[in-house]
Amino acid sequence: MRAARCPGMCPERERCERQGQARLHRLEVATGAAVKEWRRPAAGSEAAAPDQLRPPDVLLRTVRHLVARVVPRAEPRAGVGAEPGDEVGAWAGVGAEPGDEVGAWVKAAAEPGAGVLPEPWPLVHDFVMDRLRSVRQDMVSQRLGGRPAATILEHSLRFLLCGQLWLGRPPPSPRPRHSQPGSVEAQVRECFSRLLAAYSQGRDVYENQAEFQALALLYDLDSDQALHHALQLPSHIKDSPEMRTALGINRALTEGNYVRCLRAVRSLPFVESCAVYRHIASLQHRLLRAFSHGYSCCNCRYPLQALAEILAVDTGDTAADLCRRHGQQVNGDSVCFQKSSYVEPDPDIQPAPELLELVTIKQRGRTRSSIIQGCKMPSINR
Repeated sequence: MRAARCPGMCPERERCERQGQARLHRLEVATGAAVKEWRRPAAGSEAAAPDQLRPPDVLLRTVRHLVARVVPRAEPRAGVGAEPGDEVGAWAGVGAEPGDEVGAWVKAAAEPGAGVLPEPWPLVHDFVMDRLRSVRQDMVSQRLGGRPAATILEHSLRFLLCGQLWLGRPPPSPRPRHSQPGSVEAQVRECFSRLLAAYSQGRDVYENQAEFQALALLYDLDSDQALHHALQLPSHIKDSPEMRTALGINRALTEGNYVRCLRAVRSLPFVESCAVYRHIASLQHRLLRAFSHGYSCCNCRYPLQALAEILAVDTGDTAADLCRRHGQQVNGDSVCFQKSSYVEPDPDIQPAPELLELVTIKQRGRTRSSIIQGCKMPSINR
């Protein structure tokens, strides 16, 4: 493990540089604490100096700050400005000239009781995603493992899995191609890889291991490699409720029982639903393909309301729209399945907005911050 001696959430040199260039992010000013940016390592550059690397306790403090102080800024009734003891308190306004915009922001944010309107989630999301990526960069640079690394990766994964759906831009359906470096999918895969590796090393007991092993399996649903990894887990993990549910969904998919698969997906808690969301459209395509073959008959009518329940959508109108997109004829409150008219939808088409609502309703008023911190939520039986 390499030495890391940076005492603050942002190295002094970077903080001075960005303050002098007026590049402090507005969320850093509002919360009263600068946080180290993620920077792409330059080719052939030397390893980061110890005074540029944050030790484990500072990395964990940074994660807590991002989740507990920054994420709530996008919630209604976001918290007020800086609190006593914030790191910026020692330097807020140092070097600020009269009329300096950054200095004015810091002063306004630090006033006790200053009301703050909720920030737009895209602004908060992009800031937190960048700063968490920087935390993981420091973690990897000093070869940090064990519980501190697991905690960082667990918080990062909950944020990455849920953040896209809170943006209203759900992840595209999985495709047999490599994700772009730096994309959300690439970061999720990197976090899962490092987290599962951390779980397998040493003798530490991780209370969230079953949850994240199940999330990894749901995220890579229908993957032989992910299923093989799950089946090699110790029995106390494999027999946990979370893993039994994830393995059951995978088994139903393998057997072609898409009705049971979608029914189980519909009852998943919020974070698990976020992990499996990108597969829902594919499951619906497979079910409609099976129905178009199994119920193909000119005189056969299938009730749309019953189909909506099976497809895990809320209304018959949504089910009717899905059927039309697959070339099936809808008449009133029923559909006539025809194998010859089945159309495979474009894989690049984004899932219907109704599917996003099906997941977000499971949040049930819980704050984003509490979800990222691991607030447990019950399954949904609808």
